[in-house]
Amino acid sequence: MASVKSYLIKSFFYPIPFISVKKSGRIYSTIRQILLVGQLASLVVSSTGDKGSVRGILDAVDPKALNIDTDYVGPKLENVTLTFMENLIQFYNKTLYEDKKNILHQKFVLMILKQTCDHFKTQPSLQEVELKPAEKIITVCGNIHGKLEDLLHIFDINGFPSPSNRYLFNGGFINRRPESIECALILFGFALLYPDSFFINRGSHEDFHQSQGKGSLTEESERKYPGNSEVLHGFWEVFRWLPLALIIRGNVPKKVDSFWSATNLIRPITWGRKMYHRFTGQRKIRIGAYTPSHGRILVVHAGLFSKPGVTLDDIQRIERGCDPEESALMFDMLWSNPGEKDGRHQNIPGFGSIQFGPDISESFCTRNKIDYIIRSHAPVPMGYHVEHHGRVVTIFSTTDCHRDNRGAIAVVKAPELKPVFTVFAFKYDYKEARCLWLGEKNIAVEKYNTIGVEQTEGSPLG
Repeated sequence: MASVKSYLIKSFFYPIPFISVKKSGRIYSTIRQILLVGQLASLVVSSTGDKGSVRGILDAVDPKALNIDTDYVGPKLENVTLTFMENLIQFYNKTLYEDKKNILHQKFVLMILKQTCDHFKTQPSLQEVELKPAEKIITVCGNIHGKLEDLLHIFDINGFPSPSNRYLFNGGFINRRPESIECALILFGFALLYPDSFFINRGSHEDFHQSQGKGSLTEESERKYPGNSEVLHGFWEVFRWLPLALIIRGNVPKKVDSFWSATNLIRPITWGRKMYHRFTGQRKIRIGAYTPSHGRILVVHAGLFSKPGVTLDDIQRIERGCDPEESALMFDMLWSNPGEKDGRHQNIPGFGSIQFGPDISESFCTRNKIDYIIRSHAPVPMGYHVEHHGRVVTIFSTTDCHRDNRGAIAVVKAPELKPVFTVFAFKYDYKEARCLWLGEKNIAVEKYNTIGVEQTEGSPLG
């Protein structure tokens, strides 16, 4: 229903000649925000008795002053350590397939949220990690959507987070599934334990507008922590301070041209072939993820911008501590989608922002000396998807979110910086009451085939 409403609002304004795609999206966002004011106000009044803003709740709460129930048997937090994280995962895993879940005490939840918020406030909007020889890999994970079994399976097949086994979770880790709180707390805990090797980007769902309704973080919080609005508002406060993007940097080996490839006899032929494929519509050009040369990858939740000419410095200057509707660049980073046609176009129903074409990806990467972009946001059948001639790679890490899609992760290795994919699918054997995992590891990007694979723009969910 929400998708229909958003489509009708944007479709009404977009045909007006003087209202662009960007403005129509902003008008829709403003109307949506106005419609949600009444709902938000009632939530705040009923849970806190205060009509003021929900922001700053973690500064006003002292978690250590809360008492622990005598019958509580879960892990207790003094400082976030590896032992605590192992105990927390084991605690959650015990009741993973049971109706009654193990619940971490609200005191320790608020402690993690407060420490996480303080940590992210010190981080830039655009983070950067360098893949040195001793730390030569980082794993990029897409949307998890509160599916704890997928998150734990990733750790099983790809290794536990550590200083030498780096991870980046690219937003979309809440809503839709019943363990959003568990997934978020595990990710936040590892971000505190390994601040230099475990990273989190903000996604479109990490927003108080998006985390309400059926199957949302709000519903889950009210069920697991009834009468405690500080937990829910604490999550919203952390979301506002999550970083927006990350640059993966490495020293890509320079290719030494042979005599013939370096002469003017060969290069015009190569250039002419590329132009021929461009104008005839043949998508055989392979650059970006196939042949990294700059040694830099941008990881962002959704995609690129309505505004032309955006640079990495512009991303770095984005002020956080707010909701996406308050920042045009942030909104685009969390909601845009790649499309097949060149240029900028109205996005598919259910999404704000724009669709950006191969030419937009090419110009952005060239201008900012980026090899390719890794994004998430939209489910794809195989869990990963390569498009725009290798300039855009989509990673979606939760299974069965849309049409029985598979989940995938991308391991970026130094020094080449080419993505290597692992694909997995979750099945449950009801006869033997056990989980079955199917999948394939070490899929090189060169093996990717787009024939018969649904494009990201065909997926109505994010």
